[in-house]
Amino acid sequence: DNSIEKKAEVHVSLDSTSQAKFTIPDKSIQTATIADNSIEKKPEAYVSLNSTNKAKFAIPDESKQTEDLNLGIGGDEYDYRFIKYEDVAKKFPLPDWWDKFLKTQPVASHDKTLSDPDTKFLVMTCHKYATTTQEVCGGITDRLVLLPHYLWLAHKTGRKFFIRYSKPAPLEEFFVPPKNGFDWRLPDGYIDDEWKAYASRSASTYKDGRRKNWAKDIFSAPWNEKRVVFVNSNLAMGAIINTVSTMVSLNTDDIWPGLFRRMFQPSKNLAQDMASLVEEYDLKAGEYASAHVRVKWPKQYNGILLNNKQNGDKQGGGVNMSWNVTYATVTGLGDNAIKCAVRAMPWTKYVYFASDANELTEYLLLDSPMWSDRSSDSAPISWNGGDANSNDHFDVPAWEVSTTAKVIARPHYNVEPEHFDKNQMDPKKIYATFIDMWMMAHAKYHSFGVGGYGHFGTVLSGNHGNETYRTRHRDYDAIQPNCATSAERKKYKAKQSTSLEEILEIVRETNKKIVKFQQLHA
Repeated sequence: DNSIEKKAEVHVSLDSTSQAKFTIPDKSIQTATIADNSIEKKPEAYVSLNSTNKAKFAIPDESKQTEDLNLGIGGDEYDYRFIKYEDVAKKFPLPDWWDKFLKTQPVASHDKTLSDPDTKFLVMTCHKYATTTQEVCGGITDRLVLLPHYLWLAHKTGRKFFIRYSKPAPLEEFFVPPKNGFDWRLPDGYIDDEWKAYASRSASTYKDGRRKNWAKDIFSAPWNEKRVVFVNSNLAMGAIINTVSTMVSLNTDDIWPGLFRRMFQPSKNLAQDMASLVEEYDLKAGEYASAHVRVKWPKQYNGILLNNKQNGDKQGGGVNMSWNVTYATVTGLGDNAIKCAVRAMPWTKYVYFASDANELTEYLLLDSPMWSDRSSDSAPISWNGGDANSNDHFDVPAWEVSTTAKVIARPHYNVEPEHFDKNQMDPKKIYATFIDMWMMAHAKYHSFGVGGYGHFGTVLSGNHGNETYRTRHRDYDAIQPNCATSAERKKYKAKQSTSLEEILEIVRETNKKIVKFQQLHA
C-alpha cells in the first residue's frame, strides 16, 4: 500500500507524486519532496535516500536512530524472495488459541505494544551477567526448544513475548518476523533500565536462573508482579516441559512447523546469501531431501577423536582429515547419510547437505566416489541385507535404488561454520547455521544422525509425523548402512517386545500418527 512503518521514531508514506510524509509521534506532520536522491525533514527528523532506495532516519538530540529500510514504491521491508511454502495457514494449522495469541503482536502496531506502561513482558534472552561476562546459552536448538512453552506461559499470564539476544548477535540478524506475523523483536530504547539491571546480576543469580522452573515461578510472587521477566533456562528444560504438560496438552512436534513460519522468516541479508543456491537449482519447498551430519560432537566416535581440538564443537579448529582413520570415518558418515536420504526419497533430484564440518561438505561435493559425480550410468546404491541377527539390523531387507541425485550445500560451504554459543562476533560468520536450518525445514524427506539440530530440522519441516519420511543414518556408536526409517525401527522394537498388548499399542499409535499426517497434508 506504498507505506512503511518504522517502530516508534518515524512513520513514512510515499505517494505516487514522490511526496514523502513523515509522522513523528506526538509531533506535527510535515512533507518534503524527494530531490537529488535526498530529503530532509526539520527539526524532528533527517532522512537520506540513496540510489538503492534505502532510507536512513535520524532523530536530532535523541539516541534513537532507525535502521535502513526499503523505501521503493510499493515495497515493503518484509517482501523479498526466499524458499517457502505459500499456504502456511492451510498447510500448517494451529489450534485456535495459538493463532489468536500470535495475532496479538502484529508488526504494524509494534510501537504501541512496547510503549504501553501497563504492559508486562516475558523476554527470552541470551545476554550477560556481572556486567561483562557472557551467559552460556547453548546452540540455536537448545535456545529455541522451550519457545512454545514460554509462549504458552506468556499467553496464560497476559504478558507480551519478546526475544532479545546479544550473544553472539541479535536473532533479527538471521530471522525476522514475517509480514503480518508475530513481532517478537525488542529494539533498543525500551525497558533499557531492566536490561541493564539484568546484565548486572551476580554469577549466583545467573546460575540459579538457568535452573529456574518458570512454569511454576512466573505465577507467584515476586515474579508475577514484575513488569519484565527475562528467561534463559535451558538447563531446566525437562522441568518446564513436564510442568507445562500438566496444564495443557502441548505436542510441540505438531505445533512447531506452524509456529516457526508464523514467527520467523530469513532476514533480507540471509535470504540474499542463499538466493544463488535456490535459483541455480530452482529449488521448491517440499521437493528435495536433506541430510545432516554432526561430526564434532560427541568428541569421539568409537574411540576415534575426530576434532583437531578437544572441544572442537564450540571452539572450532576443524576436523583432522590428515589422519587416515579419521578421514575414513568422517567420509563414511557423509556417504552413508546421503545414501539414506536417497533411500527415503529415491526420486529426488537434490539432497541438501548440512554439517558442522566443512571438510565433509567439500568431500561430498568434490571428491566422493559415490556422490561428487552422479550421472545416468552411475552404479545404484544398495544394502545387502546384512546380518539378520544383529541388534541394529532392524529387519530391513536388502534394497537397491538407482539415482542421479545431486548433493548441494549452502554458499561458502568451504568455510567452517561457527557455533551459535560463541561470544559476540560478525553475524555473517553464523549464517551457515540459519541457512541450513531453513533449508532442512523445507525439505520433504530427511536423513539425520546424532544431536538435536538435525532432528529439529525434521520437526520444522512438518513431516515428522510420518515416520517413513525420516531415517537415522547413524547412532552414537555405529553407522547404519541399512538406512532404516523411523517406522521400521519402531516396528522392529515392537517385535522384540514380550507383550502382545505393547505391540498392538505401538501399532495403534503409529497408525494414528500416519492418519493424522495424511489428513493434515491431504
